[in-house]
Formats: sequence, structure tokens, C-alpha cells
Amino acid sequence: MTRVKNDDGAPEVAMGSAAGASLDAAATKRDGERLVVSRRRWILAASAVLGGSVAVALAGRSTLSQPSPAASAPPPPAPARVPRFQARLFSLEQALLVEDLAEHIIPETDSPGALSAGVPAYIEDIVLEVYDEAERRAFLQALDATGAEARAAYGRAFHECRADEREALVARGLEGCAPSFDTGEPWCFFQAFRALCIEGFCQSHLGATRALQYESIPGEYHGCVPLAEVGRAWAT
Repeated sequence: MTRVKNDDGAPEVAMGSAAGASLDAAATKRDGERLVVSRRRWILAASAVLGGSVAVALAGRSTLSQPSPAASAPPPPAPARVPRFQARLFSLEQALLVEDLAEHIIPETDSPGALSAGVPAYIEDIVLEVYDEAERRAFLQALDATGAEARAAYGRAFHECRADEREALVARGLEGCAPSFDTGEPWCFFQAFRALCIEGFCQSHLGATRALQYESIPGEYHGCVPLAEVGRAWAT
């Protein structure tokens, strides 16, 4: 606290204390009927009052001027969808399109679907390592054309379309395909894609053991057995 000395030589006291208040009363002088107080004491007292008011106001302003962290923080961005396999050949949009097309052909039901069985990765392996350059280029161009048709028809990528919109796109793609694989008709992307899905699914562990019947050491082979007798087709 600030210590002051009276104009009339009174001892120094701390302003604002109880002892200071007693000395303040003793230090006042009567001039006739008028009570006279030291001018210095008036100045110091006024400064103390004003200084405290300013400090309180500044403290309040500092508290109010700082934004709340919760109010100023932007919401976290929605996580972007990524393929469930590590693509080596396909672009991001092509990989997502392959996943959705494969799952459309073999959906998840009471048995695994194409995604769970790893069919998209199988398709990429075949296109990358088995197809020749002309076949690979035709396959990728057909993927891009399917994505472009989805954007033209619905204004968004195939993997962003609703289930009914995807169904319509696949149905239109299959319209120009030959009904079977051995008719000598020109190559059809959707028919070739469906064949790759079935091959990849039946050769996968989940497809062979859960959708089909599997025995690691099969017994006697019977080439023609009614399906009703075995329930499901055999993987072995």
C-alpha cells in the first residue's frame, strides 16, 4: 500500500487501513466551523478509488474479450471415404467404383459380400497382372466412362449415388451386353466385371468356406449331383 505523510508533519500511514482511518480523523483541522482535510490526502484517496475502478473495468474487459474455445473452434471435417484395399493401378475414384460395383453384384446378406471377401483387390490384380495392355486400357476406360455417366445423370460420383441410382446405372450398362460369354459378341465391360466378381468371390476364403461348401480333403467326386441333396455348391 502507499504510505503518505501529512502536510502538518503527522506520521506516515497506509492508505485504506483501519489505523489510517483513525489517523485521518485525528489529522483533520477545524477552521472555524469548517472541517479542513489535507489536499495531498484528497489527491491520494481519489487516485486510489479511480485506479481500482479502472483495474476492475480492465479485468472485466479482458475476460469478456477472449472468445470461448468451444465457440471459436471449427467443427472437425467429416472423414473422407477411402478404399478398403491398397490400390496399385486404380485411381481413388476408380477403386471406390470397383468396390461399389462388386458389392452391388455380390451384396452382404447372410453370407459375406464382395467387399468382405476381398474381391476388389482380386479384380485389380487380374487387370494389372493378367490383362494385356489393350485389355487393361479398355477396362480402365470403361471404369471412367461409368463414373462419367453417373456424374452426367446424377451430378455426383458413382460411389456417392443412392442404391437405386447405382442400380439404374448398372442396368443400363448391362443392356448392351450379350446374354452369354461364348457368343462371339464384342467385349462388354459389365459382363467381364461380373465374371471377375464371381471368380474372385468363389476363390476367396470367405466365399469358399461360408457361401459355398468346402472340405480341405474332399472324398469321392460326383460330377452331377442335385443341388437339393447338398444344399450349396461345392468349392472343392
